[in-house]
Amino acid sequence: MCGILTPEHGECKINGLTPWKDRARYVKDIGVVFGNRSALWWDVPVEDSFELIKSIYKIPDEKYQRQKEMLVHMLNIKEIIKTPTRQLSLGQRMRCEIAAAFLHDPKIVFLDEPTIGLDSVSKVSVRNFIKKINKEKNTTIILTTHDTGDIEALTNRIILIGKGKILLDGKLNDLKKKFRRKYITLRYKGKIDHLCEGISVIEKKEDGTKFEIDEKKIPLAKAISYLTNKVDVIDLEVENTSIDDMVVKLYEEYQI
Repeated sequence: MCGILTPEHGECKINGLTPWKDRARYVKDIGVVFGNRSALWWDVPVEDSFELIKSIYKIPDEKYQRQKEMLVHMLNIKEIIKTPTRQLSLGQRMRCEIAAAFLHDPKIVFLDEPTIGLDSVSKVSVRNFIKKINKEKNTTIILTTHDTGDIEALTNRIILIGKGKILLDGKLNDLKKKFRRKYITLRYKGKIDHLCEGISVIEKKEDGTKFEIDEKKIPLAKAISYLTNKVDVIDLEVENTSIDDMVVKLYEEYQI
């Protein structure tokens, strides 16, 4: 999709162009960020790399200045763009890499593992930028990631792939509807001898019991009421199936 590799077979059209055949015209309107590769020159200040990118894409002075100021502000990199890339932390460098990919105001941006290895603060910063630029500039963002936090925070549409097969193409809610379960962890005094349909014990600990609730058989509110009427509750916690667990279940279903 970036036009870097030529496939052995199959077709791909983006904006009416075949990426690997119409590469010169195609790359004018795309941006790419690889989590493990740098588009910035290692030994020069970030701002110098930006100037070189300006020349490569032939960005007019006024447009470049406007775009750069917007990106510097949104990604909070004003204090570091005069620093050589090699002196930046991973989080700082990734924010600069993302700014570089957006300098020429592309229509589509491919982000490959953009938050890999980042600390929590940097992850939130990158995610907030992606959401904002998508909304304000209507830029299409195609994100490849194994970080389910990215998926929950950012995506409108997900395509889940396993061994070259598309397992799911739709909204995150589609995945949640298929595999979502509710869990209640209960610390209590007393004894529960019998459970109604839709409630099952999945883990027993010294300080409590974890129950799985099948909402197709019993609503969560009724399950809580049922359990709390049977014992003296000390503490109660409700949680959802994690996205990681949903993905694992989908892989198991397709025997991948």
